[in-house]
Amino acid sequence: MCKDNHFLGEFTIRGIRPARREEASVEIKFAIDANGILEVTAVDKESGNTASITISSQSGRLSENEMTRMIQEAEVHAAADRKLSAKIQAKNALESSLYHLKNMLEDHGRKIPPDDRKDLEDSIDEHLDWMEENDSADKEDFDLKYAEAEKLEVVISKHMMNYKAGDFESDDDSDEDSDDDSDDRNDEL
Repeated sequence: MCKDNHFLGEFTIRGIRPARREEASVEIKFAIDANGILEVTAVDKESGNTASITISSQSGRLSENEMTRMIQEAEVHAAADRKLSAKIQAKNALESSLYHLKNMLEDHGRKIPPDDRKDLEDSIDEHLDWMEENDSADKEDFDLKYAEAEKLEVVISKHMMNYKAGDFESDDDSDEDSDDDSDDRNDEL
């Protein structure tokens, strides 16, 4: 995958604010003109900061023979690459889902009974630990874990739907969040 790429150049986009996983939004555009010149542009959607690089056909780049060889190698390894790509997509989907669940618990955990919340947090952490320990697992394994994560989301969502203001809040939470509770319920419907 990336290890097989040929380095063409690099640039840095600055001013991206720290954000939770999955919240940063950077748009990348690739454009190749008729002369084979590549323009890569990155835009941080929140701040509007932009960076770009132009790559032209210069000496020191791949020769015609090297490009032909690389294309042939890519064709030979296409099936294995598709399989690896599917595995990586399944792994990324699982990881994204688990961090989404962590964020749901962080944002709405007060709507879940403390014992249930603790069980859910532990289960999510167990799934994340499994991912770290099983990096070489098959796509099917990641898909099974993803299905388990979906079940956790259903449990969290049911708790959120059945929540009544004041059910599981501490005294501190109920005072400062009492005005927000009705808004939260309306947002969730």
